[in-house]
Amino acid sequence: VYRLPAADQLSINPAVSYIEVGHEPATLRESLLEKVFKAGRRFAQACERLVPPGVIGPFTLQFIVTPDLDIVVYDVALRIGGGTNVYLGLGGQYSKLYHGRSLSMGRRMAVEVREAWETGQLSRATT
Repeated sequence: VYRLPAADQLSINPAVSYIEVGHEPATLRESLLEKVFKAGRRFAQACERLVPPGVIGPFTLQFIVTPDLDIVVYDVALRIGGGTNVYLGLGGQYSKLYHGRSLSMGRRMAVEVREAWETGQLSRATT
């Protein structure tokens, strides 16, 4: 809508609503987590099926949440997403839950590469 000329924007008169579903750029309403995790798993599986060995490393699904609380992915960043910068030195809450301590994204990647090496799975974690 914002790329349209002002006169066209006024004639559209879109219904605008703002419902908070996230609390920080890197957190999400708990009830939406399974939908987001499912979308991430489906993306990773599709990449593996279409372009073996698939996506390896961090990626970000950029999405909107509809008024019905459905997620719509509109872009994929095959890198560390910008929202993770919020937790540069502190680490995000999901990393803390998964690893039992606060980890920045760089530290988390290092920990996961080391775990892959220690368990003989380094070839699955790198290309």
